[in-house]
Amino acid sequence: MFDFPIDTKVLAFDVYGTLVDWNRGLAEALARETGIEGLPAIGLLEARIPIEQELEAELEEFRPYREILAESLVRAAEETGLSLGPAAVERIAGSIAEWPLFPDVAEALPRLARRYRLAAVSNVDREDLEQTLARMPAPFEHAVPADHVGCYKPEPDHFLALMHEMVVDEHEVLAVSAFPEYDLEIATDLGIPAAYVDRRGRPLPEDVEVLHRVRDLRELADRLLRPRGRGGRRGRVARRPRRR
Repeated sequence: MFDFPIDTKVLAFDVYGTLVDWNRGLAEALARETGIEGLPAIGLLEARIPIEQELEAELEEFRPYREILAESLVRAAEETGLSLGPAAVERIAGSIAEWPLFPDVAEALPRLARRYRLAAVSNVDREDLEQTLARMPAPFEHAVPADHVGCYKPEPDHFLALMHEMVVDEHEVLAVSAFPEYDLEIATDLGIPAAYVDRRGRPLPEDVEVLHRVRDLRELADRLLRPRGRGGRRGRVARRPRRR
C-alpha cells in the first residue's frame, strides 16, 4: 500500500471489458458471422479465455491482437466441437472497434473528463483502439496500445509508458479496470492506486488492494467528484512492497 498523499490527475482506463462491453460485442459478432449463439456460443467464448491468456503469455515475438483473438477463437471452437471458417474469424476479429459501450459510460465519462485527464491502456492494437476511443463521449488525451509497447498486460510496460509519456508520477494516476488480474494487480505493484469496476460480480484476489470498488462508472464518478476537503487531497494509503 501507499504512504503518500493521493493526488489523482490521470484516469488510466482499461478499455475492453471496462468501457466497452467486450462479452456482448464478441457474442454478437460470433452470432452474426457464424450463427453460433446460446449455450454453444457461451461454451466457445469461455473456452477461448485461457487460450488467449496462454498465447499472450508465451509470445516469443509480438503478434497483433487481431491474430491472437482469431487463433483463440479457432482453437476454442475445435475444443468445443464447433467449426469456424477463416473468413468468419477474420471478420469477427476485425469488428472490435464496433463493439458497444456499456450504458453508464455515456453519462459518467464526460463528468470525469471535466476534472481528470483521460488515458487508455489496452491489449488491442492502435488502429482498433483509436477507432474505439473516437466513439467515446469524452476525449482521451493519451493511449497506450499493445503494439506500442510490444507486449500484453499484465506486463507492466503499458503503465510505465503512460507515466513516462504523460509526465506523471505513480500517485497522480488512478488505474481503472474491471480486471484485477490484468490491470489492478500490476498497477498496485508499481505503486499506482487502483479502482475496481466490478462489472462481473467477482471477488478481488486477496493480494490486490484498491482505493475504490464500484459497480459501474456512474458510481466511480460520484465518488471521485465529491467535494474535496481542505487542501484538495483525498487522503493517504499505506505503500505495499513492490514485487521483484
